[in-house]
Amino acid sequence: MITDLKCRYDVGLKSLISLPAYLRETNHRNPTDNSNGPFQYVNGVKDMNVFQWLVDHPQEANAMQTFFEGDRGSRPDWVDWFPVQEKLLSLTDTKDDTIVLVDVAGGRGHEISSFLRKFPHQPGRYVLQDLPEVINDETLTLDKRIEKKAFDFWNDSPVSGARIYYLKFIMHDWSDEKCIQILKNVAAAMTPGFSFLVIEDFILPDSGCPELAAMWDMQMIAFLAGMERTRSQWRGLMEAAGFDIEGFYPPPGDGTGITITELRR
Repeated sequence: MITDLKCRYDVGLKSLISLPAYLRETNHRNPTDNSNGPFQYVNGVKDMNVFQWLVDHPQEANAMQTFFEGDRGSRPDWVDWFPVQEKLLSLTDTKDDTIVLVDVAGGRGHEISSFLRKFPHQPGRYVLQDLPEVINDETLTLDKRIEKKAFDFWNDSPVSGARIYYLKFIMHDWSDEKCIQILKNVAAAMTPGFSFLVIEDFILPDSGCPELAAMWDMQMIAFLAGMERTRSQWRGLMEAAGFDIEGFYPPPGDGTGITITELRR
C-alpha cells in the first residue's frame, strides 16, 4: 500500500503540483507536445511521452490499467444507458463472421467484456486491439469470443470492416494533430455506409463545466499535454479527420458522453 501511494505521488501528484510553475515558464500556453509537458518538466524526462515511459515502468503501467478498470465501474456503463441496439445494431443482419465491435486501444478489455455481458446472444466477432505488451499479457483472461490482436494506432489500422469501432479515453490524451493521425488510421479500416466510430469521452459545455469534467481536463494537461473537448472542439476535430457526427449523447449524471460518427460521404 505504501509503495502504491508513493507511485501515485511520484507520477501523479507531482505533475499536478508542478503545473503552475510549468505554466509560468511557458507564458501560460496550453501544452500540446506530449513529449515536452508538465510530466516531463517535473520528472526530468526528455523526448518521451507518458506511454513510452510506462513501457519501462511496469508497476506504474499496471496501476494505470487498474485505475481505468476501477474508473469504469464508478459511473454508468454506456451500454446500459445508450440505445446500442437501436442506433448501432438494428440496421444490419449480423452473421457469425461479421465483426461487431473493435475495442481500439482497449487495454485489458473491460469495455468489450461489458458489451458482451450486455448482449450475450449477439452473433458476430469481437476484437480487442492494443499494444503487444498489453495484448500478450499471459494473465489477461477474457471471454473466449474476444479475439486479441496487437497493433499500434500510430502505424497500423485496426481490423477492417467492423460495424463499431470504439475508442474510450483515447482522444483526450492527444493534441488535435495527433488525434487526426489516429482517426485517419481508424477511418482506413471502416466501411462507408456500414461502420460507426463510437467515441466515449467527456463532452464539455462551452461554459459552466461540471467539476468532474474540469478535473479530468486538468489531469490531461498535467500528465499528457492533452485536453477534454467541448462540442465545438469535437466538431472541428472530426471534420478535419473526415468524419460526420451523427449525434452527441450526454450521459446520466456528469460522466463521459458518447459521440457517434460516420465517414463523410
